[in-house]
Amino acid sequence: IRGELNISPSLELNALIKTEESVEVVLRENLLYVTKLAKVAEIEIGRDIKAPKNSAVSVQSAMEIFVPLEGIIDVDAEIARLNKEYKKIEKEFLFIKKKLANEDFITKAPKAVVEENRAKHDEYKDKLDGIQSGIDKFKEWGT
Repeated sequence: IRGELNISPSLELNALIKTEESVEVVLRENLLYVTKLAKVAEIEIGRDIKAPKNSAVSVQSAMEIFVPLEGIIDVDAEIARLNKEYKKIEKEFLFIKKKLANEDFITKAPKAVVEENRAKHDEYKDKLDGIQSGIDKFKEWGT
């Protein structure tokens, strides 16, 4: 969550973890380690945890982790940053898309080059989808 949202590693956050009983026991037994490694001020663990408003979510095996972000992230600045990143990747995506639409390129370029471009196309598409999802989420928070 910190990496995705460019949250400083030194900033202490709060976390809520919704999990099953067996994982809850392990987390509670290792709470000191988890708190220090994740740089978390407070952790709430339980089976009945609900996602707080304006929180980031990470779904992991046997648990969901919620990090409340209200007051931590400047929503408008984050939307602007994501829009800038989107435009940069979109430019690269459209260039690759145009190449792949060119029949001469497809027939004359070595197969490995064509495959590499198809892989980049898919990678850029996934990145664009992820960034758009982030923008949409932050726009919801702003309302």
